[in-house]
Amino acid sequence: MSATLAGFYGERMKLREKGAEFIARKDPERAAERKPLPSQSELKRLSDYDSAAGSLCWRACMPDMFRKGRHSAESVCQRWNKAASGKAAFRRQGAQSYLRGTIFNTTSLTHRIIWRLVTGKIPDRIDHENGVKTHNRTENFQDVSASENKRISPRPKNNRSGAVGVCWCRRPRRWTPHITVRPKHINLGTITRKPDAIAARKAGDRQHNFHANYGRQQ
Repeated sequence: MSATLAGFYGERMKLREKGAEFIARKDPERAAERKPLPSQSELKRLSDYDSAAGSLCWRACMPDMFRKGRHSAESVCQRWNKAASGKAAFRRQGAQSYLRGTIFNTTSLTHRIIWRLVTGKIPDRIDHENGVKTHNRTENFQDVSASENKRISPRPKNNRSGAVGVCWCRRPRRWTPHITVRPKHINLGTITRKPDAIAARKAGDRQHNFHANYGRQQ
């Protein structure tokens, strides 16, 4: 392979890595979908779930769960249990306020681990119904598709109008409500009063089956 071609492929790989990092920051759920989850039986051996608190803790492990290396499996198991048994697991807060942790050398989102542990299923996207991403009780979860998740999204932090899909247009000096129903971007008119523009957008939400929590404050 020529130096020019090698440089081209090297730059291409760097762009892919940057793209993956960007996705992980902006959409942790999408990044998490690409990572395998442990089986339900493995999670039950390794962790306990407190349904009232919505939290996980590590269980005491057995030597057969560790590989023999420089140290015996028994000594590694003993050190692990002393350091981690009974202690909180998957409590590190990361991008977009989601809790996460590492298991089998893979970082996973806490709510996805809990869903797998409780139901045995691999989730698509988990929505926190009350909008609080650290509240990981199963009754607060909804397993939804990516398109459904878009219709439950909270109001972006950079929103200036205080309502999703409503913005001020300078030239006509009116409020312009709009809605995106892929692949269409639909303009809902130009309206003088802001409350009327918000009402028009809410009517659009109902017409296109957006969730009642769509646009809630983060």
